Amino acid sequence: MFKKLFELYGAQSGLLYKTVLLKILEMIFLGSAFGVIYLTIRDLLAGTLSQQLAIYYVLAFLLCLVLAYTMDTIQKYALNLKEYLILAQERIKLGDHIRRLPMGFFNKKSAGELSHTLTESVRSIEFLPRIFGKSVGILVLAALFLVVLIIIDWRMTIAMFIAMPVAFYMLFKVMNMAETELLKRQDIQGRVSDAVVEYASGIKEVKTFGQSATSLKKYQQAITDFKEQNLKIEKMAIPKLVVYQLAVDIGFILVMILGAYLLIVRGDLSLALYLLFLMAALRLYLSFQELAGDTVIIKHGNAGLTRVNNIYENEPLLETTADRKIAHFDIEFNNVNFAYEQEQVLKNINFSAPANTITALIGPSGSGKTTITNLIARMWDIQEGIIKIGGINIKDVQTAELLGNISIVFQDIYLFNDTILNNIKMGKQDATKEEVIIAAQKANCHQFIIKFTDEYETMVGEGGGKLSGGEKQRISIARAFLKDAPVILLDEATANMDPENELITQNAINELVRDKTVIMISHKLSTIKAADQILVLDQGEIVQRGTHDQLIQATGIYSDYWGRREKAKGWKIAN
Repeated sequence: MFKKLFELYGAQSGLLYKTVLLKILEMIFLGSAFGVIYLTIRDLLAGTLSQQLAIYYVLAFLLCLVLAYTMDTIQKYALNLKEYLILAQERIKLGDHIRRLPMGFFNKKSAGELSHTLTESVRSIEFLPRIFGKSVGILVLAALFLVVLIIIDWRMTIAMFIAMPVAFYMLFKVMNMAETELLKRQDIQGRVSDAVVEYASGIKEVKTFGQSATSLKKYQQAITDFKEQNLKIEKMAIPKLVVYQLAVDIGFILVMILGAYLLIVRGDLSLALYLLFLMAALRLYLSFQELAGDTVIIKHGNAGLTRVNNIYENEPLLETTADRKIAHFDIEFNNVNFAYEQEQVLKNINFSAPANTITALIGPSGSGKTTITNLIARMWDIQEGIIKIGGINIKDVQTAELLGNISIVFQDIYLFNDTILNNIKMGKQDATKEEVIIAAQKANCHQFIIKFTDEYETMVGEGGGKLSGGEKQRISIARAFLKDAPVILLDEATANMDPENELITQNAINELVRDKTVIMISHKLSTIKAADQILVLDQGEIVQRGTHDQLIQATGIYSDYWGRREKAKGWKIAN
């Protein structure tokens, strides 16, 4: 486990060595303080403690305490602060690593699970350096007492340490308790977070359909599972910790009994030595009690380390070091095959989308339309074939350059819990407010924004919950206007809208895509009728291609879709 910790600290691993060294010095000074106490009691009982000698003992005792306190203070307030900063940087590093992972990773990891890893798992690691240093310090203190005390009186020392093998065996058993159980606990805690977010986000639907009891079941089940898992872990650890505590207590009792026997019955142990062993045993056993509690923290920290390392084991998309710029914005797919895990999604896709043209993708759900747009933005890497923009393989272009030339308008819009202004500025971070307003006007959302009391400084709520679906969609389009990228990817941008919002949004989109290279997905054939080319997909293959006029004359999926739409125009609601 501590090997993982040193790997996590990397170039800063020297802090861990300093933490251990300071704890060792602290324990040595504390042990020395006990030696001063023994000398004071010995001379006091022998009647040889002079005033001057007493002053020396007091000063020596205070010096030991001050030095021990200084070591502890440096460790707590200097090194710990640096350790917190390192782990803060680790959170940023982990977040950056996650940012560069392919989208397949996020299909396997829920938001709650990732949030738990970035917060709770890393937080559990924060305690490890201190616990590590303290544990080593306690073991050094035990070794120091063993070496010194066995020279003074081997009988009392054996009594003090005779039960330690049993105690440490039990501690070892706790330390080696099934890590999978602790990892499972953290997984369940992530499920609890997911359930809470889902319940809070869907509260409107829950209330509308009267499903409060049903919707709580997932949350209640996660809480129940979390409780049961915690109980299971406690049941595994508590018996071993009880035996550990008994072994520690037995050692202290043996010191008391044997010392009393040697002092009173045999008379070959001085009262000063008896008191020394009692104080040393008490100090040591109190430390061992702390060590028992620390094992649980260590195990949770180890589980946190494992979860963090599991994320790092996912390889990010390879980033080229070449600084190539995209000068032209035609898009080509050459013999592209793509599978997500074992499922083949795209099969031998070939097409060319010339610059400043609109290419529309249609087809049944699951036919691969959204996958094509995601691959253009390189959210995944393909297994076979080449995708080019401007004649350059997108793998040979840095991600910042590639995405800097692409704007995406999704069907499901996510707005951050921030102002409308900052949400639009996601398209261009250094934009002025005037530029934002111009983009909003082009997207037909300026009118509703200025109706808010705070206008562009209005907070949109989590996920944009204070805005309607149409309003969120138009803000998303304003982002794209502000970015003004030469390539536009539209994924069902007007789906699920009422006719008024659809018309407003479609007008904004028509303005957005002018003189751009556009890949558009839509099930509404009226929005793609004027496309320069239409690709019809089915089961991951392009089964038809051409213009609207060409495809409407051919037998196939497109003419069937269009025929059903034309028939639907005449539908009326019966009285």
